[in-house]
Amino acid sequence: MTIAKLNIPIMIRSLFLLFSVSLFGQTLRLFNDSAFDLHCTIYAFDGSQLQTLDLGPQVMLVWELGYAGFDRSPSLTTTPFRVSFFCDTGDLFGAWPSVPSGAFVNAMGSPEGPKGCKIENPKNEQPNQNTRPFIEY
Repeated sequence: MTIAKLNIPIMIRSLFLLFSVSLFGQTLRLFNDSAFDLHCTIYAFDGSQLQTLDLGPQVMLVWELGYAGFDRSPSLTTTPFRVSFFCDTGDLFGAWPSVPSGAFVNAMGSPEGPKGCKIENPKNEQPNQNTRPFIEY
């Protein structure tokens, strides 16, 4: 029995079609919950780089690996993904080694990496150690 033969309203049929088409793409929800500008690189299971995205502090986005046309047999070598966050200096901030499609990935929750970036002082000035910090009472 097909959907067209069922007595289902058009709205429900269109939602079913939308849901079934979205199953063929692979998505990740990426969140930079740090205070740094980060570069997020997504790798396939075989180690090939899929994409690099720039994420500002407190920015969240949905990344999708879509398939051309209606390919119902996507390559199995893309998942699980490896998601790595890098500082502007190129140093590793954090990494998620094995991420399934549809997962939420945040920078501060990554199980690998130092979760910090070196802040370079452009003038190479040393802080004045003779002053006391201002404390308001």
